[in-house]
Amino acid sequence: MKNRKWLAVAVGTLCAAVFLSGCQTLRQKFVRKKKSDKEDKFIPILEPVEYEAHDVSRAERYGHHYQTYRVWERELMAGLERDMPDKRLEFFLNELVTNIEGMIKWAPEDMGDQLQGVLTEYRSALSYFQSSDAFRNEAGFVSKLRRYERDMRKNFSPSKIYPPQQDSL
Repeated sequence: MKNRKWLAVAVGTLCAAVFLSGCQTLRQKFVRKKKSDKEDKFIPILEPVEYEAHDVSRAERYGHHYQTYRVWERELMAGLERDMPDKRLEFFLNELVTNIEGMIKWAPEDMGDQLQGVLTEYRSALSYFQSSDAFRNEAGFVSKLRRYERDMRKNFSPSKIYPPQQDSL
């Protein structure tokens, strides 16, 4: 019994010593540190670099819109073949319209009116999605889109609008 009392007193004293002294790292965690002066820090001075503006010709911009148009047109045709949801197909058609508008912006002025006619045809194709499924003629819609695409390839490809310059020696 004396052993137990002595052991309990020793353990109690040891716990009290640890508890009262605390852990050094725990104490450091909750002690506020003084703010150091901001002037002492080294601030590097950066010299700005001026880059030349990249000049992109009208033909390159037109070509970019034409190539993007072709990508969206392929996506639309593939989506029609795979019976994608109407919302997705309508998105593809809207992207086609957006890229044709970009082509109009960068096309020569005499071709702008013709492209405007193509744009109205594509915008009228958007009405296909407004009608009910029962009243849609998908085969007619697909053939109309193929005709539009064929006309675009034949008349409005970048090589037709901006023929390559031939160097004369």
